[in-house]
Amino acid sequence: MNPDFRLSPHDKGWVAGVLDSEGSISFHRMKHGPGRFSVDIYNTSLKFLQEFKKIVGHKGDIYAPRRKKTTGWGRQVVYELCLTHSAEIVNLLSEIQDSLIIKKELANKAIELMKTKKQYFTKNFARCFTPPPKKTVPVVNQHLELF
Repeated sequence: MNPDFRLSPHDKGWVAGVLDSEGSISFHRMKHGPGRFSVDIYNTSLKFLQEFKKIVGHKGDIYAPRRKKTTGWGRQVVYELCLTHSAEIVNLLSEIQDSLIIKKELANKAIELMKTKKQYFTKNFARCFTPPPKKTVPVVNQHLELF
């Protein structure tokens, strides 16, 4: 994503709605190295993901499942758009963070960690994602407190 690239107010709302409903913001731990953040969008329509990619101006990759199960009720092919470049993810999340509803807190924490990289490149990074052992957290809030 070009740093000068800006989404229109309509596109910001649309992209935020897609990310809130069909996407995920996640951190992947690596056996060797610091790990990485990714933004993934899942949908059964390849054209939908291509349009999303065109609107946000990303270089992300679209993946199809390795094994296609096309028989039986509800067995559609689900495609995945995966965005993994940290700078592009920060730009995208920064641009749409005010329009997000469900993943707003998660996006803010991911932006903060990617910008500061304070704990991003340490071995103890997992502590940022794991609630303290003795603290009881309701199931609904536990998802948000992982970041």
